[in-house]
Amino acid sequence: SLQKPTQLYATLIKLIALEPIWILGLTPAILLPGRFMPLTWQPFLILSLLLFRPLHWLTERRWLPATPLGGCLWVILLVLPINVWVALDKARAWQAVGYLVLGLAFYMALVDNPYIRRKPQLITGFLLLRGLGLTLLGPILMAADVVIGGPLVAWQKLLQPVSAQLGETMNPNILAGGLALIIPIQAALALRHDWTKRRWVPIVTGSFCLCTVGALWLTLSRGADLAVIVALAMVLLVRWPKLLYVSPLIVLASAFYLYWRGPAHILELLTFNTKIGGLDGRMEIWSRAYYALQDFIFTGIGIGNFNLVIPQLYPYILIPSGLDIPHAHNLLLQIGVDLGLPGLIAYLGLLINIFVMLISLLRQRTKALSWTLAAGALGSIVAMLVHGMVDATTWGTKLAFMPWLLFALITMLYLSEPPSPPEATLSI
Repeated sequence: SLQKPTQLYATLIKLIALEPIWILGLTPAILLPGRFMPLTWQPFLILSLLLFRPLHWLTERRWLPATPLGGCLWVILLVLPINVWVALDKARAWQAVGYLVLGLAFYMALVDNPYIRRKPQLITGFLLLRGLGLTLLGPILMAADVVIGGPLVAWQKLLQPVSAQLGETMNPNILAGGLALIIPIQAALALRHDWTKRRWVPIVTGSFCLCTVGALWLTLSRGADLAVIVALAMVLLVRWPKLLYVSPLIVLASAFYLYWRGPAHILELLTFNTKIGGLDGRMEIWSRAYYALQDFIFTGIGIGNFNLVIPQLYPYILIPSGLDIPHAHNLLLQIGVDLGLPGLIAYLGLLINIFVMLISLLRQRTKALSWTLAAGALGSIVAMLVHGMVDATTWGTKLAFMPWLLFALITMLYLSEPPSPPEATLSI
């Protein structure tokens, strides 16, 4: 290995510091495959995201960051070539792999960067800017068949030719999934004021949070609405633990409403979709995904190939013939179908470590900013998982890299304030 005093070592360290900028520069080509480079170049673009990894091995004798998630990341990276190999449509598989590896590359580059590790709030700023862009542009760039009502219709019609020329529209469910990740962080920053000396900043953040909630309402995504409600309740509870005393009243009220309207009606309301219908349609999709996971338990069916494989091997009965179903409408089922059981176990292990790190952070109230960011990140992860019960907007889509930014933020907060005892985290 290289010795630290050498000139080459110092040069490599400076070069490695540019890794996040390198990945950010490749992001447009990864998110818009075929626009800037031929689709046949997609595998090389994906490999170029990991171009700096050998430099880490030369300088530090390791390929991945030294974090509790290391084992999970290795499993996911090792199963990806197998998932591409079994895919019927290799082009689609490489596109989906690009979205996933972009998130992984961001996670590794951010956690390994010493400057960003000292200032994890930079990741929060990037997420908030991303959320602001989704809030302002998302509703008016939604697909043409989505009716959002009000004065935004004129803007939607005005920008439809532009989005048609670009070949890009915003799916309302994907937009809702992205907004649901941002709202809890905005709310956490707005509910606590001592993390900044500028008293107006939480007020502005709260105003942006209300705007983001309004944009979420325009998507008409009931699953995302429920996810945000649960996530905000979680943020409020960790912010003011005494609210736990009134939680039995909320539980009783919810149980009464469930009994009054009926569980079937509530589930039908939450899962209804104009294309696939209600709960029956989703249950049929879930059953097909479960059959595929059973039959391809180790390899998966090929990442990004759900709508090609499932109709051929497990034809739908209730869902109209020819209707494109791009994913399993369940986050964990979709991961299992794409990556097989090894990949699903790795992702579950990753989530367990994330929650253990968050619990350790929230037990420490020494730094107001770190605690506030951890509370918001907890709400975001909860929102992702609740919404993931009825959709899979954070996997295999252009917003799939956003959860990995959250994972990086949580990891850096945890590493900057090691909990006691250190063995509190799990590893696989």
